[in-house]
Amino acid sequence: MKKILVGGAGHGGLSAAIVLAKKGYDVTVVESKNPADMGYDWHDTMPGDTFDYVGIDYPEEYEPSNRMAYVAPDGKTKVIMPDAMRIDVDRKILINHLIKEAEKAGVKLVFGQKVVSPTVASAWVTGFTATDGEKTYEYCGDLVIDACGMNSPLRRNLPSHFGIDNEFDKQHIFDVYRIYFENLTGELTDPQYIVTFFNLGKPGIDWMNTNKDFVDIIVGKFEFSGELTQEEIDATIAKYKEQFPYIGEKVRGGTGVERIPIRRMLPLIVANGYAAVGDSAGMTVPLTGSGIALSMKAGKILADTVIDAGDKDLAVSRLWGYQYKYFTDFGKDYVLLDLFKNLFTYIDTDDINYIMEKEILTADKMAIADGFPLKIELSYLLHVASVALPLAPMVPALLKCFKLLPLMPVAMKSIPEKYDAQKVHEWTKLYNAL
Repeated sequence: MKKILVGGAGHGGLSAAIVLAKKGYDVTVVESKNPADMGYDWHDTMPGDTFDYVGIDYPEEYEPSNRMAYVAPDGKTKVIMPDAMRIDVDRKILINHLIKEAEKAGVKLVFGQKVVSPTVASAWVTGFTATDGEKTYEYCGDLVIDACGMNSPLRRNLPSHFGIDNEFDKQHIFDVYRIYFENLTGELTDPQYIVTFFNLGKPGIDWMNTNKDFVDIIVGKFEFSGELTQEEIDATIAKYKEQFPYIGEKVRGGTGVERIPIRRMLPLIVANGYAAVGDSAGMTVPLTGSGIALSMKAGKILADTVIDAGDKDLAVSRLWGYQYKYFTDFGKDYVLLDLFKNLFTYIDTDDINYIMEKEILTADKMAIADGFPLKIELSYLLHVASVALPLAPMVPALLKCFKLLPLMPVAMKSIPEKYDAQKVHEWTKLYNAL
């Protein structure tokens, strides 16, 4: 049976490890942190079918998620999202649940060792090097699953001829500060989960989620416009407290700034003996950075691809089935959101108000974050083209972005089902052109 190495105990890597170990594969996960230190002190919202899809038991503690709305900077336009089966899960509870499931499945878990670099021989990834700060450890296997995150040392150190992007540029990185305050009265907003674009003129996204016991506040800024400052954090929190007097002073958790990816998936996530999953592969909702559910589902798809390969080696031609299925089932639906997110690098607060007022950003397009299929109708494209024109004189780059919309269906449908190096190269060029 093949030996599988997982670099990093991310949600996608652990999901793949669990599925493979249950099928008898020799699976080793190497993680730099100890279990007690893993997972942010955060709650996260995810589609309720995630655990059923992967075939993993639900954690003991979770609750239904709140209704959600996207709000324009001026507060005048509110896009109410359709009701969906979403659940809220504490990240520490979730990651420890996955670790326990991995242990039950027979996964070998190594903590306290940081993955440093891949081992590459004859155009194959054959393992990786890790260290505990004193000793160096060499791991060898038939497949390396890269679950080391956005700054993965595995992806960053792959040879350029593999064709996999080594770095994420600032356009695809989000600085996020999160804090939980007590709810003094138990009062709730309607809807309870409010996401605001360009709040206080800051290029980014803030959100507030009310619970009867606490208020969850996130302050987010696109890194292309500079790092998130303490002044911006304080101003945003002060605004929320002025709007909602029931937000108390007592801090119940969170705090601290994290950097997370906000992008569509990388154009290429597989190579001979290598597959990236989760943040390592750019598998997030481009407007919010949410990626747990996508990572876990990708882990299941990757594991199934490995199982389908049987006794054959895990060359890029066989692992391509993982990339193809993930992209066609999930990844393609986030290209449009990524395009809208990229617009934020060109536009200002007034433009965002206009885009939402004119229904360029609509509930049905945003609903893909909840697992709803994306539909790009001709009538929608014509509507976007007609109402976007007034913005072009103010921001010339905006018109260029909208001209790419007709290219989207072509790029999403033209991904090769079977691996062919030339066809994959041509597709990645088209994908990168968006």
